[in-house]
Parts: sequence; C-alpha cells; structure tokens
Amino acid sequence: MKQGFGWEFIPAMFFHPRKTMARIVDGEHDEWVLVIAAAIGSSSALIQASGWRIGLQYGFWPVLLAALVAGGLYGVLSLYLNGWLLTVSGRWMGAKGSFGTVRAALAWGRTPMLAACLVFIMQLIMFGDQVFGVTNRSLGSSDALREFYSLSNIAITVLSIWSLVTTVAALSEVQRLSVAKTFSNLLIAGLLLLPLLILIVVLFGVFNH
Repeated sequence: MKQGFGWEFIPAMFFHPRKTMARIVDGEHDEWVLVIAAAIGSSSALIQASGWRIGLQYGFWPVLLAALVAGGLYGVLSLYLNGWLLTVSGRWMGAKGSFGTVRAALAWGRTPMLAACLVFIMQLIMFGDQVFGVTNRSLGSSDALREFYSLSNIAITVLSIWSLVTTVAALSEVQRLSVAKTFSNLLIAGLLLLPLLILIVVLFGVFNH
C-alpha cells in the first residue's frame, strides 16, 4: 500500500542518502517523483537565470514565469530521458534497478536543490527584480547586503554540488552499483545524450537564421 508524502525524507537525504533511498523505494513513494522533478527543474532554472543575469535583457516577470513553467517541464522531461539512459547504460554495467526506481533516485536524490531554492527565494525577497541582473553596484553601498549576496551564492553552489553527491548515492542504492560505477554510468549516459544536444543546438541555429 502506498504511503503519503514523506517530508522526513528531504532532510534525511542530506545525511543518509542510501538508507533514505531504500526507505523511499520500499514505501513506494513514486507518485511524488514527477512533482519533485518539476519543482527541482523550476528551482534550477531560476538559479541559472539569476547566474546568467538574463533579466537585464528580458525583464523580471518574463524570466520568472519562463523559469517556473519551462523549468518545471524540463525537469519532468529530463527525468524520463535521463532515467531511461541511465537504465540502459546501467544494464551494460550489471545494474539491477528498474526504470521506475532509477527515476525515483534521480528525483529524490536531487532534493538538496530545494534547499538551494529556499536560499534563492531569500535573495528574491531581499533584492526583488535585481536578482536576475544583480551586480555589486546595484546592491548599493551596504556591505551587509553585498556580504549576504556573496554568502548566499556560496550556499547555493555548495547545495548544488551536494545534490550531485546525494544523487550518485541514491542511484548507487537502487542500481546496486558501487559509487565509482554509478559515476561512470552518469558519464556514459551523458555521452549518449550528447548527440541529441548537438542536434538541438544545430536546429536552433538553423531556425534562428
């Protein structure tokens, strides 16, 4: 019987990703995988939009709405595509996980990105429409604001890196592979995805001429 959403799994994933992933799979929490993937996709898109400062060109609201909608859609689509690639390439390395458990590991493994999103929301509250094009000059003369902005960006970077660590651990648990083989599996899946990315870039260039 499927259980409700396990909020306790989110902080647990920070410190015990393998054990937490085993509990998630046993409890059949796969009904939340798409919601988590969409939320993380939107979070990542918002953070990247801030880092690229594209709000200077397109404005605050268009960037915010595009990041939320397109990011959420990308999160779900990439979950299925990457999950399928990791399942296929994992089979070559003797992996045991199913397509469903791999998808669950990809989604739940990246939950530290939700904490990164909370940090970004703090930036959004502090700086408003400057957040997608913020510079030291636009922060004014306040040393405290500049320090907060720098420290919050460091926190986002650390949480993003830790998200990769927990994702590798979660995948290692469901696919029954060592950490080294899981990381190799991620690299192989990335190489398999490369031709598709090149095709998209070429088509984008053709249609923009």
